[in-house]
Amino acid sequence: MLAAGLLAHALGLGHPYWATVAAAAVLQATHLQHTMHRFVQRVSGTVVGVLVAALLLTLDLPQPVKLAVIVVALLGAELTVIRNYALAMVFVTPLVLLLGSMAAPVDTLAVTADRLVDTVLGAAVGLAAALVRPGRGYQLA
Repeated sequence: MLAAGLLAHALGLGHPYWATVAAAAVLQATHLQHTMHRFVQRVSGTVVGVLVAALLLTLDLPQPVKLAVIVVALLGAELTVIRNYALAMVFVTPLVLLLGSMAAPVDTLAVTADRLVDTVLGAAVGLAAALVRPGRGYQLA
């Protein structure tokens, strides 16, 4: 996790903590196959979620509508996270980006690109750590 955050910071990415969170999420597994599955789900769900978020952010929704969408996204994430992690990420990504946009205006392209790049970087670092870190107890199956 530390490596992901430091690498994202060194590369000058906009939200290095997103890389740290992605690395942690990928490493929530008991064996290598599950870690690889989490990597694929984290990245694919984030890709779709970024597209949804970009669409919603470009619509320039009024704050009450934005808040309603955030609540729906939160419910969607809570209802899907146990059964389908990738689908949960489709809900979580717009949730996070819309929530941030309520505090201050955002550059849609910049914030969605940051989310995507930071997530892919963090998930890749997490997967790499699972592949090389001895003593983790990972098994191939």
